[in-house]
Amino acid sequence: MTEEELLKIIDNLKVTGEIPYVEAKSNLSDIHKIGKTISAISNSASWKDQEYGYFIWGLKDKTWDIMGTEFKLEKIKEGNLDGNLWLKERGFNYKCDFLENEFKIKNNRIYVLKIKNCGNEPLYFFHKDKQAWIAHIREGQNDDELKNFPERLKYICSKRVDYDWSAQICEGATVEDLDLEAVEIARNGYLEKQRKLKNQAQIDVLAAIDLEKDPKKFLKYAKMLTKNGDLTNGCMLLLGKDKSVVNCGFAGEIGYVEKTFGIKEIYSVPFQKAIINVVNKISIKNIELPIKLFGEYTGNNKLLPNYTPDLLREFVSNCVAHQDYSKRSRIKVLETIHQSIELINEGASLYQKHDLERFQIGDDIPNNYRNESLVNAMIEIGLMEAKGTGYNKLFQYNTKEVYLPLPKINWDNKTQFEVKLYGTPIDKNFANILSQKTNLEPEVILLLDQVQKGFRIDYKIFYNLKKQGLVEGTPTKGRLSLDLMKIMDKEDEYIDKSEDEHLKILIWKKIKQTKNCTRKDIESYIYPKFSGHLSDEKKYIKLMNFLAVLKKEGWIDSIGGRKYATWIIKKLMKLE
Repeated sequence: MTEEELLKIIDNLKVTGEIPYVEAKSNLSDIHKIGKTISAISNSASWKDQEYGYFIWGLKDKTWDIMGTEFKLEKIKEGNLDGNLWLKERGFNYKCDFLENEFKIKNNRIYVLKIKNCGNEPLYFFHKDKQAWIAHIREGQNDDELKNFPERLKYICSKRVDYDWSAQICEGATVEDLDLEAVEIARNGYLEKQRKLKNQAQIDVLAAIDLEKDPKKFLKYAKMLTKNGDLTNGCMLLLGKDKSVVNCGFAGEIGYVEKTFGIKEIYSVPFQKAIINVVNKISIKNIELPIKLFGEYTGNNKLLPNYTPDLLREFVSNCVAHQDYSKRSRIKVLETIHQSIELINEGASLYQKHDLERFQIGDDIPNNYRNESLVNAMIEIGLMEAKGTGYNKLFQYNTKEVYLPLPKINWDNKTQFEVKLYGTPIDKNFANILSQKTNLEPEVILLLDQVQKGFRIDYKIFYNLKKQGLVEGTPTKGRLSLDLMKIMDKEDEYIDKSEDEHLKILIWKKIKQTKNCTRKDIESYIYPKFSGHLSDEKKYIKLMNFLAVLKKEGWIDSIGGRKYATWIIKKLMKLE
């Protein structure tokens, strides 16, 4: 902590008054009051999403003017331990993380404890008089017990990886707050699942329940009640009449945007109906496979949707299941008709990239969920399949049915989970040329179109194409082979080793093709092929370096003075 930081905190105190995670005293030496205040500051810092809180000695009460202090925590004795050690080793329910700082401001000594927030586990202090562990929090100018503020306690605990927001009681909610139409749809989904399982006894019991008189009988089967029979947050999210009816403290909304025509819709709870409405909004285009991509209908066409309604429902439901509802943000579904669908939910992925790749191919299944109670309920009422099967189903469909690009996940976003599903924006000119000049199957042409656009396709399919001499590189950095580029009359765009190597080859070719080739000739040809973000000065330097390297390596030479030099070929490259 620096003096500048301390002065800024003091200035803020004078402007705003009390700050929950800052306490200032002219003097305080009671070790138990100090411990209680440290607990309150640490818990308040977590509640306010601050990394640290501050306990300051040497400021005048209420005015926060600097007056100085002789206080030092180590000077306080409790038994055989000084105050610092006693607090860290015996006073708290776990090791309390704080640092001591001393400052000299206008000849006045200021003593500060910089206290780490409690994270997701409230910091309890042992109350000597009550012989009990108590967590405190700042309320106005005083410290109060955290248990008296259930919403703050709930928010702190919600930061735990294993904390399940959806399983918590929805305070104040009753069966009158349920949307009966959504409850009926949920029961139908539950019954459909039981029919697939051929569980006739369960079907008879559930079909006989009067949802208007006693919906809780069904909700128990649907795993939407606590052990004591209370309605959960997950229940109200899926089946509640409206988010304003009860004090759930979440933003129950799904936003749909169709980018091409600018259509926007907002769907609120109940999510049982909202998910269905969003899926119905998404356009589903049929793909004709396996057939000639263009030309007359042969009678062998196999019509397949780019995504089935079941797959789309699975992915929208996945966003609902993994949303971090403490952030009070909307789930977003962004569609560009027949090209792509982006799904965004608040809260970063609980898994790494290699984990999801294993889930896709079926080598593993997830074992951790942000809202596991909600996931279980959605599976029971048919909004989701069995745990961890969604990505595998999509993978199987993309690689064995329609040959679409694999979903793209934005791993750079550390606060949200973004996944993009691709449609079929095929390059018709590319497909026509390959259809006319090769005997390649239409599925192969579709896959090659994805490679040339930079999409990632299944690695087994990629290496199969590679064995046929159609692609080069790797599944993540694939490119069309030189033979295919020649067929497309794009040999000059072929990248042999790297972008720089490619540009050097193009320069060499230009010199070979141009009689009395000047630097100006080379510039007019190569500058448009440089990256668009380069300035003219950087392009000039880059070209100069390329020419110098080619000359040093013996590929080219110059004739005449530097200003009016012409360039000639000294030896042929292997690609010739």
